[in-house]
Amino acid sequence: GPSLKHVIHQITEDTRKKFTIIAVAQSMPALAKFNLRPDFVMVTDPTDYSHVLDDWPDLSEIDLIAEETVHVNFINKSFSNIFTVMTSKGVLGLNIAFGVDKLEMEGGTVSLNACSLAAKLGARSITLVGQDLSLSNGNYFVSGKLIAKEIIEQNNTKVAKFTETVNGKTRVRHQELIPVLGWNKEELLTSPQYAAYLNEFESFAKNATGISLFNTSVGGANIKGFQNI
Repeated sequence: GPSLKHVIHQITEDTRKKFTIIAVAQSMPALAKFNLRPDFVMVTDPTDYSHVLDDWPDLSEIDLIAEETVHVNFINKSFSNIFTVMTSKGVLGLNIAFGVDKLEMEGGTVSLNACSLAAKLGARSITLVGQDLSLSNGNYFVSGKLIAKEIIEQNNTKVAKFTETVNGKTRVRHQELIPVLGWNKEELLTSPQYAAYLNEFESFAKNATGISLFNTSVGGANIKGFQNI
């Protein structure tokens, strides 16, 4: 999310000695700009957006964790290791189709995957970076670029207005918005999808016994169970 710009320059090689860095795939262009190599990259979406890895000529020191429905172009990249998480019954898994190792983890979204992985690794603390889970000032990150969504009133309801290009044609879309409590206890707006992710983080926090949970996503949604720092 947009809050990434507040802290990304503070994540250095010294930080990497103390933390395991788990990145969602769409943050890879932003990480490349700051020469920050994650230890793991998480992918769950079947859409082919593997171009987010184009700024990384060498992936040999990074492991990929992908759900069984992920696009093959991610699997064909030269990651150090590739692991899979099974979330759908009756689906031919990557472990069978491509011979990759299967991890027993919660799946469904990159956010839940990442937190589950950290817990599995025995992390003493988990720190969220750039997990805004809201439209902070109407902005959001996608493919390393900060893009605005115009927030307008429609039928007495606030909605996000944005354009998207499908098959070479540009069209205007509207998306309903949901109010959420912000990092500073202010009211923010978020999408139904982000609200679902927020729910998952809060559910994870309830069950994460013995793990210190921190949130550095300044200006994003408040996540119950995580200490804002």
